[in-house]
Amino acid sequence: MSKFRLSLLLTGLAAITVCLFLRPSTVQAADEVAVPLRDTTLLTTRPDVKHPFAENPTIDNLQVLEPVYGLTTWKINATKKSVPSAIKPQDWGDAQEAYEVGDDTWLTTNQVLVIPQDQIVDRPSNFADTPSSYEFVAAAIDNNGPVALWNQPNYAGQPKRTVDPGTIWKIARYYCSPTGELWFDLGDNNWINAYYVANSLLYAFKTKTNAILYNYETNFRNPITVTATNNDGPIALWQNQQYKYFSQAINPGSQWQCYSVYYYPYNYPYNGETTWYNLGDETNWLPAYYSSLANAY
Repeated sequence: MSKFRLSLLLTGLAAITVCLFLRPSTVQAADEVAVPLRDTTLLTTRPDVKHPFAENPTIDNLQVLEPVYGLTTWKINATKKSVPSAIKPQDWGDAQEAYEVGDDTWLTTNQVLVIPQDQIVDRPSNFADTPSSYEFVAAAIDNNGPVALWNQPNYAGQPKRTVDPGTIWKIARYYCSPTGELWFDLGDNNWINAYYVANSLLYAFKTKTNAILYNYETNFRNPITVTATNNDGPIALWQNQQYKYFSQAINPGSQWQCYSVYYYPYNYPYNGETTWYNLGDETNWLPAYYSSLANAY
């Protein structure tokens, strides 16, 4: 082989080597999922036409498609601006952003929290950039018995502790696994699988599109048993979640099936009581202070 050919060969190999090492790698943002905050409905633009607005930056004419459970996970394929709907009082009526989670299937920012997949975050990406003073997201434990908490968002190792059904916990962090499994950190690395909380979260927050969303009551899939407790005699039940409008008196030690809980973590106007358990007919509310769950935290 001549020196000239050898020189060309070496020059070519060097160029290939440089290209191999300097070629930029493709960095992809984490996939995001939409998680319905409570039982809601999937939406569509027009049931009889597929993707009628596929090329438009804005979608409108959103209509109910079918029900969907809260706390399910839906991979987001596209995000578009949406036109507020004239159909009320659905919680998506005034939403200004929508997420495509299937073939002409949508959820709006007013229905969901948005988190990346396979990444622990302390704040959903559709929340306003700056937390408001009233912001919170909480979960009600929903199971037939105590639920184990874990040191990480999986079942590896040994449980750290257990929490009782019916107790309310603010969510500190969120995680969605690559397979779509949803976990919540209840504080200090105490992780719970979302399967063991009520389908509807309790919350108040502001979205990036300026919507203010709130939900203070949730129902239990598994009714919990609440024991009335008081050392001073009969206990009053109230017609609403305030110490107003007396309903009836019940005996200490009596047990009741509870199907829903109301959580309002502010002092005013509820005299410092944040949690109320409904003992039937939506007119018999028991303050948590007088329940067997008062010391369950």
